[in-house]
Amino acid sequence: MRILGLFLMFLLLVVAGRAAAADDGPAGATVDAPAAATADSPAAATDSPAAATSVWSGADGRPAPDTESRKSLDGFGGWVATTSDADWRAKWETPADGTPTFTVSRTVKRGERLAVLIFLKNPAVDAQNAANVRCDLRVTRPDGSHPVDAADVTCLQGVLVGDAMNVRIAAPVIDFVGEPADLAGTWTVEVSLRDAVRDRTLALKTTFDLTE
Repeated sequence: MRILGLFLMFLLLVVAGRAAAADDGPAGATVDAPAAATADSPAAATDSPAAATSVWSGADGRPAPDTESRKSLDGFGGWVATTSDADWRAKWETPADGTPTFTVSRTVKRGERLAVLIFLKNPAVDAQNAANVRCDLRVTRPDGSHPVDAADVTCLQGVLVGDAMNVRIAAPVIDFVGEPADLAGTWTVEVSLRDAVRDRTLALKTTFDLTE
């Protein structure tokens, strides 16, 4: 396999964030998700107490419940998503008054690319109005081995600009390409997202299938 990049985006962009749209998917965007991804869709809102405290909302504006890939805890929200959009960065960097649309993909064919993006909302700040969000990243192959296993990576750090409830994209991005020798099957991505100021951690997980 090739992990084309586990790279850090410009922190100025990350800390500033994007205003959340009414249909609040990743990055304050609308999300074109396949039917198979319904369980992780932002539209899956309920009236449960857990959903009522969520910082994520569905297409109808109601709080959305936790899933494996999207969670909230004490006002802090995190989401890990996989997209097949080759132009995801260009979409994110559109003017702030626009609403980028990402395609959530859970399947990738050999030779195709898949980006793993981490989104967050409402990080706590210290006395200097600075946020500090750390993350542990692990990618697991179908045979249980780990091509990526990184601890205490900077996800977001610096003085927060704009509304804390803006959706922000975390600094680490995993850019995946499946090669001919790679194992077909289900690959797992785990992210431990820690708000160091708030002292809260979200355990996030998503999967994608590498197919022929």
